[in-house]
Amino acid sequence: MVEQCQVQAIIRQAQANGMHLIPIWFATWKGGNFNSYIPQWVLNNKTRFPRATFASAKEAQALSPMGEATMAADSRAFAALIKAIKAVDSTKHSVILVQVENEPGVLGPVRDHSAAANKLFADQVPAELVEALHKQPGTWTQVFGTRFAAEAFTGYYMARYIDVVAAAGKAVSPLPMYVNVWLGGQGTNDRFNDWDYPGESYPSGGAQPPTLVIWRASAPHIDLIAPDIYHHSAVIYRQVLSDYARPDNPLLIVETGRGLDFARYCFMAIGQFGALGFAQFGIGSPPAEAAGQRR
Repeated sequence: MVEQCQVQAIIRQAQANGMHLIPIWFATWKGGNFNSYIPQWVLNNKTRFPRATFASAKEAQALSPMGEATMAADSRAFAALIKAIKAVDSTKHSVILVQVENEPGVLGPVRDHSAAANKLFADQVPAELVEALHKQPGTWTQVFGTRFAAEAFTGYYMARYIDVVAAAGKAVSPLPMYVNVWLGGQGTNDRFNDWDYPGESYPSGGAQPPTLVIWRASAPHIDLIAPDIYHHSAVIYRQVLSDYARPDNPLLIVETGRGLDFARYCFMAIGQFGALGFAQFGIGSPPAEAAGQRR
């Protein structure tokens, strides 16, 4: 109740000052800061709210996208947030967009190796995904190949999970909703001396370029997928913009680096690729503080 009042107070301040807001929902996943926003009662009950596991059965810090009870709890809480927004903003529309989770994905294993997840991985790829991607039926390895199967598997169940959460919110109010992305994978690494591998250098199962088509096919309640771009290379920056500016995905840059090195890309994003918006991270913070918050 206190949290709802705080949200509503912020919205009223925005209304009074003629401003618009994009609330960010931190719940099951918050990028690399695994448990920063997860309630302690969720963290304490690993049976009801399982973590992703390695092949060795060791627990990862990240919650598993296979957790049905986790998904249900997240959905109820998110719907309560949207209800609180609707109660004070249904006619003024100061809230224009809502972010669902933050840079979601699993750091640690490429996929969950729990018994339930292993059974799903060995089974056939869901028919609706095979049909949407115009592929032949088969197991995850048969359809996506040995190298990509585990990441594709996590991407599908991550997208399915977040779509359920978004749908719960849209059942309360039809606000536009989006997911942001911690980039990684083919074509996005300008740190040439670093190994770029799902679960290690970026969260596995997020809507990175290799899994973007899976997300677009599996999360219909997500209106757009927004890349967080911190790459200095103009070649890579343009490639990322090109990857996400799709007919089925309006381009929005909700996070990018600060300073002139990145400000120049605003013209490329909006002028060449028709981006809806372009936001530098931590623009209201002192430079040293903002630099310490981002990779």
